[in-house]
Amino acid sequence: MATVLVVDDDPNICQLVSDVIADLGHTPLVAPHGRAGLALARAHHPDLILSDVMMPVVDGYALVQAIRADPALASTPVYLMSAAMDSDRKAKALPAVTGFISKPFELSALEQLLHSLLS
Repeated sequence: MATVLVVDDDPNICQLVSDVIADLGHTPLVAPHGRAGLALARAHHPDLILSDVMMPVVDGYALVQAIRADPALASTPVYLMSAAMDSDRKAKALPAVTGFISKPFELSALEQLLHSLLS
């Protein structure tokens, strides 16, 4: 069983993604912004982090930088999620980002991605 950290300021997205993670038999953790996400990551060392790009307090790009700067978390896979058209291009240009998930996403596609990442 893996632990997956979901960082998003939209509670509906957090609930939806958390439900998919739990349905796959894994443990979801949820944070409403990057600062809280970084604290949870440091406390729990998740196997995977899924983070929105545009959030208050600390955005997804800054969260990725903080994760990569922390030796205990640096190798944790981080996927950014966003509905903004240019976020995909920006995320792919950052070598620190493991992957990108476009919003809105199909639940079945999210399930397949999580299953492949966590199995």
